[in-house]
Amino acid sequence: MGPVTGRGIAHRSTIRWSRYEPRFGRLPAGEGWTNSWGDIVISSRGSARTRQLVLFHERIHQILTPKLYPLRNFRIANRDASYRHSSLSRYLEEALAETAAQVRVFGVSEFFVGVRFPIRARYVYLLRSGAGAGHSAMLRGSGLLTETVGLITFGLVAAGTPFDVLIGSWRRRTYQRGYR
Repeated sequence: MGPVTGRGIAHRSTIRWSRYEPRFGRLPAGEGWTNSWGDIVISSRGSARTRQLVLFHERIHQILTPKLYPLRNFRIANRDASYRHSSLSRYLEEALAETAAQVRVFGVSEFFVGVRFPIRARYVYLLRSGAGAGHSAMLRGSGLLTETVGLITFGLVAAGTPFDVLIGSWRRRTYQRGYR
């Protein structure tokens, strides 16, 4: 996540108009991260294929970052809050990023590696809320299964307010006034 100031997410100091180049950092081999603004840092250690896999994974996070400046701070703050507080949102983003990277580097045979990645890497909880052994204390959520069942059963709940999701067609009744 990006740097946070007293008033929220810090403004990015530079705008790059040329081709984007990720930074290389002193991270363990096979690791990388993308901040709130879409800037990527990947490890300079490990094999070329491992660095390529990490770069493709982080590029998906970069693609999902809001780019247009109108209300960008607001959209970035909402995206970061969804990532931190929803196991389902976190699972979908991490599974998409890892699946795309695995398929691009190793081929379609590694599709399910990407689908299992968020659970094996402990990005999500399956059933419980709160940080457990090996989970980051910053990440919260009701659990992947709990949130999925709740979405299917009860529809959308935002900030404690339930919304019904109805799909179907309806026909407007017309009433005519007059005497018989």
